[in-house]
Amino acid sequence: MNEKIDIVTVVFREEVNFLRIQARSLAQYFDPGVIGEILVLINDVQESECAANVADILPEYGHLAPRVRLVRSDVYFLKPESPMAALRLALSSKLRKWRRRSRGGWMGRSGWYTQQAAKLAAARFASGRYMLILDAKNHFIASVGYADFVDKDGLPRTAPYIADPYHYQWTRNSYEFFGLTAPRITEMVMPPTTPFCVETELVEKLLRYLEDRHGRVQTFFRPRPHQTIEFTLLSAFAAKEKGDWKACFSDGLEPPLVIYRNTPVESFGSILERIEDETPKTIGFHRSRIAEMDAAMHLRIARIWESRHLVGSEQEGIRLLTKS
Repeated sequence: MNEKIDIVTVVFREEVNFLRIQARSLAQYFDPGVIGEILVLINDVQESECAANVADILPEYGHLAPRVRLVRSDVYFLKPESPMAALRLALSSKLRKWRRRSRGGWMGRSGWYTQQAAKLAAARFASGRYMLILDAKNHFIASVGYADFVDKDGLPRTAPYIADPYHYQWTRNSYEFFGLTAPRITEMVMPPTTPFCVETELVEKLLRYLEDRHGRVQTFFRPRPHQTIEFTLLSAFAAKEKGDWKACFSDGLEPPLVIYRNTPVESFGSILERIEDETPKTIGFHRSRIAEMDAAMHLRIARIWESRHLVGSEQEGIRLLTKS
């Protein structure tokens, strides 16, 4: 395994335009000397259509395009463990369609749950020592390199924070899943957000742990009591393996400025102002919040993109933003 950082992004059709912006930002701002592969994982109920849409934008990666690997679900997810498991999976998919409850992710499942599984499954074929996991909404607007994501001792960087009660439950549940005592709610923990840099070996070990005990990872993440998510599982698994997540991660990652799904609408303006004034390295906008913004906010985002040479004009920026 080489010392490179593999970029891992999971995408579905509605976010292909955001992936286009991310591709341009990688080409413009990410040190090419540290990138191994760029792994784009397709997570969409209409997988072939999504894959074709992503293939169309590969030139946007510029000089990095030869390193892009488009990965479909039959590569990153293993086949069901048995014929009976395969039958149950197929029947559940057909039942969703019959009940008109089919979702946008793999085999009609919730894209939010299946993308968590896909991010872990990427460790099956990642070749770099590190995986830098991104959402399609993440893009870079300033130069970044190895030292931004890995410290001098080789530990991946994170941005520890004090979790609010809602997000803390994911950390608590993840620690309890492994039979560990969770950090107190007042303690600094790892954030459940992207960018998330991690050693590939740790992800591979967690993937093997889950699949050895709970079956294929694609069916692990689902609505359940004591909900966990992939990133809090990784931090808890690090504690299980090494006694403390701090043995596997370092601080020092610059927190991204992002408008998330749960960001209050009244905070949109101040976040955009910080992006305009502070020039952070990583920003993002959750697609579900774009419709809640007025035309003036759309224009501000388009101007941010244009000023960082990620779009050719305000008009292109607005078009990509509102059609995502």
